[in-house]
Amino acid sequence: MDHDELLVFVTSLGISAWAGSHWYWRLANAGPPYSRATLRVRIVLGALPIALLVVLNSALQAGAAREVREDSVYSWLFLALGAAWLALAWKVTAWLGIDVGDDALERNNSAACVATCGALVGSMTIYGFANIGEGPTIWTTIGPAALGSVAAVGLMATYQSLSGAADAITIDRDLASGIRFAALALSSGLILGRPLAGDYVSAADTLGELFGQAWPVLPLVGSATWVERRLRPTPEQSDTLRRGLLPSLGYVALGVLDLVHLGLPTVTGAPR
Repeated sequence: MDHDELLVFVTSLGISAWAGSHWYWRLANAGPPYSRATLRVRIVLGALPIALLVVLNSALQAGAAREVREDSVYSWLFLALGAAWLALAWKVTAWLGIDVGDDALERNNSAACVATCGALVGSMTIYGFANIGEGPTIWTTIGPAALGSVAAVGLMATYQSLSGAADAITIDRDLASGIRFAALALSSGLILGRPLAGDYVSAADTLGELFGQAWPVLPLVGSATWVERRLRPTPEQSDTLRRGLLPSLGYVALGVLDLVHLGLPTVTGAPR
């Protein structure tokens, strides 16, 4: 492990330790009301980061670079970096207007919990795809992952700015809006993440793959913005199934169809 790798490893461990201790301290000390909903929210938020890191580890063992699969130190490096990636996703979600501590925990807001979970899953999806394939250095994983994540943040910020989704989630406590936000984050992660997977060739090739293959995310975000503006919560609109789950299934279906269309990434030396 060279100096760059050691620096990334130590920095990731530091960020992960700080964020993890803060995250679980808030979960353990969430204020009243102590209702069944609050307990469910805390269980979900406590289990999700661990589950995502377990899935990430499986992805690393199945399709990461040979050196990562054969050297546990590098596996731990990218797991630590994945935990730090989740911490950054948590902070970005708060920047977008949905704070898991204040909204999901202290205010017992299930809509904020669902939206935060979707943002974390979408972020880890992008990071996980970027880890698939061979590359000469750790930066050929970090660079594409950062590129996809920045694109996702920009799109979600645009969506929030034009639709006001965060207000519907945090102020109106609209579960349907939280579900739509989560589904959009997940589908965007699938569409933006898939072009980042596969053996690294060059920065230009990575950019070309992203712009050439991830274009469906633009009509997805545009459509989701239109839907969000049409389905703003009102006393007359309270059907979570029709307003939340059905549009969300459409968002996720587009991401899955795009994934099926592009197929599995080409990875040299992956275990059979």
